Amino acid sequence: MKSTVVVPVRNEESSIRLLLQGLLEQTLAPAEIISVEGGSTDATPLIIAEQARQNSHLHLIRETDALPGKGRNVGAASAASDWLAFIDAGASPANDWLAQLAEAIRINPQIDVVYGSWEPVTDTFFKECAAITYAYVPTERVDETFIKSRAVFSSLLRRSVWLAVKGFSEELRSAEDLLFMKHIDEAGFNVSYAPKALVRWSMQPTLWRTFRRFATYSRQNILVGLWKEWQASLLAR
Repeated sequence: MKSTVVVPVRNEESSIRLLLQGLLEQTLAPAEIISVEGGSTDATPLIIAEQARQNSHLHLIRETDALPGKGRNVGAASAASDWLAFIDAGASPANDWLAQLAEAIRINPQIDVVYGSWEPVTDTFFKECAAITYAYVPTERVDETFIKSRAVFSSLLRRSVWLAVKGFSEELRSAEDLLFMKHIDEAGFNVSYAPKALVRWSMQPTLWRTFRRFATYSRQNILVGLWKEWQASLLAR
């Protein structure tokens, strides 16, 4: 299976090397990795450009101002493969992440979208407390394995699916991924899960940065009518 991994990035100099290393060391190598740089003010584009000079299948696309939705759309539009894998900056994939996603397609070629799993990185006491508070969302059983809620940043889908649902909303700072998955469900595409396709997700390191991120995401979710998808249940708890 030939696939393109799409990564929207902006001001991720502290984490981008780990992500790129994880993608370049996949047991099932992607045909190409497209990193869409959304207007960083740090060294992020320089780091990606350096890696791209050493790896011909890693491509850097520069955008002057691109939120995650636009970054994913630009990358998907430039992809040469029929399959698109999405992952976000600030995350790192297990070495067999892409192989596990592709295995679900091999088992059932009728599948259009595969969601992998994810877990928060809890390398400090604060992050562990934060994960208990808001990252451990309700799980569901898939193939005798519990997975957390599905996430775009651990997914593989046909490029035709992205085209059919008209891509991601480009004006939202967050919630564009929830809307995208909602549109996929409404369109009736065949969806499967790969619980062993693991992505580790980095959390905000301080209380203030956590509050800012949560406030931003909450505003966006309320704006697009997705309050009940996350914030309402968290507030109830």
